[in-house]
Amino acid sequence: MIAIGDVSAALLVDKLIGQESTVIKAMGDFLKDSPTIAGATIGGDGRVRLVLDPAALIDEAISSEAKRAS
Repeated sequence: MIAIGDVSAALLVDKLIGQESTVIKAMGDFLKDSPTIAGATIGGDGRVRLVLDPAALIDEAISSEAKRAS
């Protein structure tokens, strides 16, 4: 469950693989058209992983719902 202010949402995932500490690197202009991606990190296996921004995901869902309702 994610809560941003008075709005809460749940994210559905297929499988939880594990948990690890990580440092998120901002991608600058490279992902400027992808507001739901917070940045990227390099996993323990050396692969680059994109990191989602939960607040932006909720904002995107609210905007999408508002557009459908109007």
